[in-house]
Amino acid sequence: MNKKARLVLIIASSAVVAIAAVGGGIGISYGLTEYFNQYPLAPRVKKNKIHFACIGDSITWGAGVYYSRNKDSYEAVLNKKLGNEYQVLNYGLNGRTLLKEGDMPYTKERFYKITHDINVENYIIMLGSNDSKPFNWVHAGENGINYVNELKDFVNSYLELPSHPTVYLMQPPKAYPINGVIPYEINDDNIKIIGSLVKQVGDELNLKVIDLYSVTENHPEWYPDGVHPNKEGNLAMAEAIYSVIEKK
Repeated sequence: MNKKARLVLIIASSAVVAIAAVGGGIGISYGLTEYFNQYPLAPRVKKNKIHFACIGDSITWGAGVYYSRNKDSYEAVLNKKLGNEYQVLNYGLNGRTLLKEGDMPYTKERFYKITHDINVENYIIMLGSNDSKPFNWVHAGENGINYVNELKDFVNSYLELPSHPTVYLMQPPKAYPINGVIPYEINDDNIKIIGSLVKQVGDELNLKVIDLYSVTENHPEWYPDGVHPNKEGNLAMAEAIYSVIEKK
């Protein structure tokens, strides 16, 4: 093979490798995206701030504002309203449940430990939408007693931190049917029950409870997929949270 032929072969081989690398990169990129959607990196806690750690599921994570979470999630909006003295931390995890017998319990995730380790001044907790799924809610017990007891344990694990934090509970927002069916097997009737149980626990533990169900109840236009509020929905939720929390 002469020199010119070898050069053509090298160029052609390099092109094949490049194409393969690009194709593989797409697969790797997609895989990493899916992985970090389910297991996001923990936010960096900044010093010399007053912190609010938000614990929850995909609604907290910001699935309804997927492409603009950094500015349109309720945490981002709340942080902007509070100002530079504050840091609102997003510890939402897609699909997670409060119930330990649920399909994806928050207590089994690393964020559960991390949110204790950071030992901040304020915690905002909202877990329940995924618990409403029939195959999860079956573990809630009669009249939701298991959910109540596990929510108490969950909240107390934060109240007992050395920082003696203020803890807020949030009643999950409404879910809406799309073509007659609520997506992701979410059950709005169970969400209503969960909301009442959250209020019960809040009253028993003397915590402030933020009612996001009422905020979202008459706004199906905020729900492109029936479950995750969009930009307008997140703004409304942030305003409701802001009106209740103690600004120090």
